[in-house]
Amino acid sequence: MQFVMILAFIGLILSVYAYRVTQNLKHYPNADYKPICEISNRVSCKRAFTSKESALFFAPNSAWGMFYYFFMILLLENFWYTWALYLSGVGLALSLYLGYILYYKQKNFCVVCWAIHAINLFLFVSILFTVVGHP
Repeated sequence: MQFVMILAFIGLILSVYAYRVTQNLKHYPNADYKPICEISNRVSCKRAFTSKESALFFAPNSAWGMFYYFFMILLLENFWYTWALYLSGVGLALSLYLGYILYYKQKNFCVVCWAIHAINLFLFVSILFTVVGHP
């Protein structure tokens, strides 16, 4: 279960970074601010973090991510694996939706976003094997 905790912690750190980038882009839109994850026009976290899909349910996705990973860590620390499985399923579903938007609609590769999507996939599979058991 340490692997899952490490994944959740990395997801939390990436979400905090994404939130900071989002806030900097919001408060300094005309500045020469260039985040580390901004590599080119096709590999751009800036495009992802300023798109209309970057905020679901009236808050930035990164803020939801910070809450999600913090809550996931609490569930895992208290051995509530079934609830963690349900929550990771929701996280994976949202990752699939946002990954679709990134790849097909924006035609963009956001390094931070895809890292978070991969973490959500590994979280779900790891917790699933913990809850169901593995051969």
